[in-house]
Amino acid sequence: MEKENLSEKTAFERIRTLSMNKRCSMKDIAEAIVISYEE
Repeated sequence: MEKENLSEKTAFERIRTLSMNKRCSMKDIAEAIVISYEE
C-alpha cells in the first residue's frame, strides 16, 4: 500500500475487482501481490 500510495479502502477495492475479473479468491490475489513485492 505504501509503495502504491493507496488507502486501505482503495487497496481492498482493487483486490476485490481483480478477484472478480480473474475469477479467483481475494486470498490468491493478495498472496500474488505479496510475493511480487518480496522479489
